[in-house]
Amino acid sequence: MTESRATRRLAAVLAADIVGYSRHMGRDELATRSRFNALMDSVIRPAVARFGGRIVKLLGDGLLVEFASVVDAVDCATAWQHEVARSNAADTDVPQLVFRIGVNLGDVIVEGDDIHGDGVNVASRLESLADPGGIVLSRAARDQVRDKIDIPLDDLGEIEVKNIARPVRAFKIGHNREPAPVARRRWPLAAAAAVLLAVALVWLQPWIRLSEARAIAAMELPLPSKPSVAVMPFRNQAGEPGELAADVIARDVTDSLSLVSGLFVISSSSTFSYKESTATPQQVSRELGVRNIVQGTVRGTGGDFRVAVEIVDGVNGATIWREEFQQSGSDSFKLKEDISHSIARILAQNIARSSAPGRSTFSDEAYTLWYRASREIGKAPSKSGFSFAKALAESALAIDPEFGRALAVLAYIDTQNGYFGFVDDRQGAMRKGLEKARNAVRLAPDDWYVHEMLGFSLMNVRAYEDAVAAFDVAIGLAPSSDSTLIRSALPLLFLGRPDEAEARLLTAMRINPLYDWAPVNFLAMAYYEQGRFPEAVEKFDEAARLNPGFIGNMVWRAAAHAQVGNQETAERIAARLLEKAPGWTISSNFVQIRDPAMQALLDDGLRKAGLPE
Repeated sequence: MTESRATRRLAAVLAADIVGYSRHMGRDELATRSRFNALMDSVIRPAVARFGGRIVKLLGDGLLVEFASVVDAVDCATAWQHEVARSNAADTDVPQLVFRIGVNLGDVIVEGDDIHGDGVNVASRLESLADPGGIVLSRAARDQVRDKIDIPLDDLGEIEVKNIARPVRAFKIGHNREPAPVARRRWPLAAAAAVLLAVALVWLQPWIRLSEARAIAAMELPLPSKPSVAVMPFRNQAGEPGELAADVIARDVTDSLSLVSGLFVISSSSTFSYKESTATPQQVSRELGVRNIVQGTVRGTGGDFRVAVEIVDGVNGATIWREEFQQSGSDSFKLKEDISHSIARILAQNIARSSAPGRSTFSDEAYTLWYRASREIGKAPSKSGFSFAKALAESALAIDPEFGRALAVLAYIDTQNGYFGFVDDRQGAMRKGLEKARNAVRLAPDDWYVHEMLGFSLMNVRAYEDAVAAFDVAIGLAPSSDSTLIRSALPLLFLGRPDEAEARLLTAMRINPLYDWAPVNFLAMAYYEQGRFPEAVEKFDEAARLNPGFIGNMVWRAAAHAQVGNQETAERIAARLLEKAPGWTISSNFVQIRDPAMQALLDDGLRKAGLPE
């Protein structure tokens, strides 16, 4: 049997780290990230490019860089440290970021654009030994540069490196070493080309800004005023066990970020439509109207996952940040928290509220069962679908009897079974569901999901004021949850408050630009109640194209067409309604609006459409 072999190569690896990064972030996150980004643009990226290196990934507070030559890596490290020191001295009002750097020559394992293995581990260990502003080399790296660069070295002796059998000898570069001139070991033509490139970049800056402005202008939706982000479905490279894990991580990171004040987060309902797509970050940015695109890859075996995550600027295609996370044991919650917090920090926002969403169980298995159940109840209502979701939720509760979200799913199923007549005792099922929803809130009072399910259960028993209050709690906890905003619009419409419903629906449709029929139909209802009949007709027709069999749409759509004088169309829709629901009458209409004037407006349209009293 042939065994697959990992791709390996010999590489010069540079690992860099910011000294006291946590202290800087504690003082001023925004200023620290701004300063780091400025150094990346003015010092680090130009130095890496100048000496032929490749930035493998950003590590939150540092970088990993690969070179083909140790000489190039050391020259880059020296120039890097001198230029950062000069920049700090020139502007003492900004955070004084200082780097430690380690350089090693060693064997690395290659996975796509990423590298890891002993060669990387040694470089990272060497970096931790460096003085602030200093550089430490391994013996393998020292041997490569000893006769090529005039470099003072201090022997630090042998050091232990985790998972490396033998100690590694380390050497510190003296602080008096000046950066090497770039022209050394470079062809004159290459040096001239570098100068021309620098001049060209200066000349091209206005064009680059113009290019970005054009890209923003070409967006199908306007960029929000605050930092905006879309978390794409994570790629699975961990076989079958990783498929569900990749989906859960991406959706939960989206939910976590939606709790962060100051961020605009696109709903996973939209981003997961790209799951099988090859769309570029720029294309996704243009279609969803956001600047930052989060991408991830899940690797590993047997449930031990490594997740590589990056943020790409969707306007110019540049990678802003890249980092790898390791799942610790079976605690996937910690993994998702780490990813979410890191993304929030990179986008320089307040992360005080970005704890893991709905962490009302500490069982990965129970959480995965709830996740599958929640996906199932999100499909078109059916007796078999609800039965399957119920079995999943009950299995989750058998593992953790205090898991609020699992109980909330059971509450939703009971109320929906009663509402759609999938059980004989409809009122009893809805009452039972409402009781479960209230118990779920008692189990998890800080979880937006259980409050949303309570709101839905209250709405089904027509306790509209209480439903609005429950939805308001959920929105306060998760302002970027499009499902909560959409569902909360319904009790507002039944209370005759269309202006509030319209505002929530428009917000939801911006968060989820690839929305389905529901917000379109509810928005049409708001327009009807406001007396905006032509706009209502347009939206009801759009909703009918998306979900042609929905009876609720037929009721309102017939009335709307009648109000604008489309009598033939209104009567045709009314006939189809009576065909789908024999015996339907205006007096038995399940749509009952508390505002008498708005109910009268609906009834008037239904009569004009020729529907029976």
